[in-house]
Amino acid sequence: MVEYLVILFSMFGLALACSFGLKSIKLI
Repeated sequence: MVEYLVILFSMFGLALACSFGLKSIKLI
């Protein structure tokens, strides 16, 4: 259960970082 929660949180963080990176690239 804990491992699943960590994986889910990691995936969410990765998606958030990717979306933020794309927005930064678009601004530049």
